[in-house]
Amino acid sequence: MSTQQNSFSLKNLLVYFLYLGSCCFGGPIALVGYMQNDLVDKKNWFSKEEFLDGLAFSQLAPGPLAVQLGMYLGYLRFNIIGATLVLLAFVIPPSSIVILISYLYVKYNGLSWLHAFLYGVSPAVIGIIFKASFNLAKITIQKDFLLFFIFCTVCLISIFTKFEMSLLIISSGFIYLLLNKKRNLNSNL
Repeated sequence: MSTQQNSFSLKNLLVYFLYLGSCCFGGPIALVGYMQNDLVDKKNWFSKEEFLDGLAFSQLAPGPLAVQLGMYLGYLRFNIIGATLVLLAFVIPPSSIVILISYLYVKYNGLSWLHAFLYGVSPAVIGIIFKASFNLAKITIQKDFLLFFIFCTVCLISIFTKFEMSLLIISSGFIYLLLNKKRNLNSNL
């Protein structure tokens, strides 16, 4: 680890994820951006390397990225109980909000003000996602040309095919592994 970690309790982590699940918007990429900013940069609860390892694992596994990353971080410090409680703290607040809004929407035949509100919020959320994506790309790619090339290639293929292919993502990992291994061998000679 490159930096000294601040100590924190399971309660601290759960309060953070209750807050994140209740008050933060923008979808998985934005939530990951908040976690990186808060837990790595500001609170120093996790190292950059721990965060990036968890992010890589969470991106590779199927399912909700931000929730899996939160569970990974909970597991990293507090084992199974940490992962389980982080999952509950992170998922119960937004699930409750969605259930409540859905109930009101059905009960009152549409809620036109809610419909208009959600359309108005969308551009702001897209801005949050864009900023979080940019920050995430910066910390993940850093100054590695090979990672940047893979990023651009996958991005362009996804844009033109309008489809994110699991095989392409997994292949990118293997390509980087092979080319990076070759690059390390050449630098050692």
